[in-house]
Amino acid sequence: MFDPSRRLLIGLALLGWPSALSADERPLFSFFYAFDCPHCHKAKPFVAKLEKQHRDLRFESWEVKKDPEGRRRFVAEVKRLKIREPGVPLFVCGNTHVMGWVPGETEKCVRKMIAQCKGAR
Repeated sequence: MFDPSRRLLIGLALLGWPSALSADERPLFSFFYAFDCPHCHKAKPFVAKLEKQHRDLRFESWEVKKDPEGRRRFVAEVKRLKIREPGVPLFVCGNTHVMGWVPGETEKCVRKMIAQCKGAR
């Protein structure tokens, strides 16, 4: 039997909209933060904005001090990317990262990183 919602899902996928079926194929953008970091709190609205603008990426946010899984993932990314002096906020997409928060500068760097990450697919 024909399912109209399936047709819509297929149509949106053809238009380039990510679907639940293609979620794992999208590049991953990870945001690592600490609950008590003022720079991280300033970065959070920016990450939320990116998530709305870049539906072709998967977004994950991880708190690194209180959340053991967030800490584990942070350590794994630091090792993978060979970051010598890790800190938060840390933004990761593919094999590139941006660390720290300087208003007006970090946003540009993160957007450039996203473009590189998307271009690497």
